[in-house]
Amino acid sequence: MPETTIADIWEHTSSSVNTSVILPDGCRDLIVEVTDNSRLDCFVTDLFDTPFHTRSCVNSHMVGFRFKAGTTVDVVRLLNAVQKAETTSKTEIVALIEEFTSLSANLNDALISFKNAGQSVSAVAAGLGVELRSLQRLVYKQTGRSPVYWRQLARVRNAGRMLTESNELADVASLAGFSDQAHMTREFRRWFGVTPKVFLQNRSYKDQLGAIAY
Repeated sequence: MPETTIADIWEHTSSSVNTSVILPDGCRDLIVEVTDNSRLDCFVTDLFDTPFHTRSCVNSHMVGFRFKAGTTVDVVRLLNAVQKAETTSKTEIVALIEEFTSLSANLNDALISFKNAGQSVSAVAAGLGVELRSLQRLVYKQTGRSPVYWRQLARVRNAGRMLTESNELADVASLAGFSDQAHMTREFRRWFGVTPKVFLQNRSYKDQLGAIAY
């Protein structure tokens, strides 16, 4: 039986209009939203490379089904099936997700390997026993992003999690695999839109890096 492509199921209820900043997490979500007039809306998020600004409607309830990093999604058929479903029960939607998504075992192994701090893409390829070009083609074809994207995203998210335990920036930069503190700061600005110090002052950012994602 194929392994599930679902990493997490989350819920969010909004009683007022509000905006949120979502940090890049390497995952896509199927989001099913019901507003106060019982209107059903569903969509699949894209991968993004910079902070994403989202807006919640008044009296809306969202249920999100987070796909594991690298999951291939037949978006059109999945959304059509969800819209036509007799109910919006989690069990029924999970069954539809399993029907219209897949995750390559080889890709999954590669993405897990990219999380190892200090490993270059060529080192990951060698560890997996494949040619560098083959790994690059596999990752790009199935995710639309290069191995460098995944390696850098994993590194900056790992550094962010480390900062929740220690505010010694230079030490965290070294442990996370950056060349120095300035390098880490540049990557924080690129991916999160803020410096490490500002990141530490934002509870939402820290909470996001503690959630299930890449």
